[in-house]
Amino acid sequence: GAQVVSAIKRYYQDENMILTIGGSKEYGKITKGGTNYVAAGSYYTVDTVKDNATPKSIGGLSSPTDTNYIPSTAKYNAKLIKIEGTDNVVGLYFTPASSET
Repeated sequence: GAQVVSAIKRYYQDENMILTIGGSKEYGKITKGGTNYVAAGSYYTVDTVKDNATPKSIGGLSSPTDTNYIPSTAKYNAKLIKIEGTDNVVGLYFTPASSET
């Protein structure tokens, strides 16, 4: 959890970085363009990127009373997000470790 919060706080203003938790909570300045995130083995793909018109606020990530709170002891897995058909990395996709199979 602490690494997720650190990564989001570090990159949320980066104009070339998607930051998502589970594909639904998106914190960065950009997001997926067309289709949903597609699992491709050890990473996810998107067909394009676009400006994120409604990024989540990072203010509550460390606040236990906020709905976006991430406990520092929570376990998450991270995978890269790439543009489909390329090796261009455009973000990080976080999932709670308990939801990974």
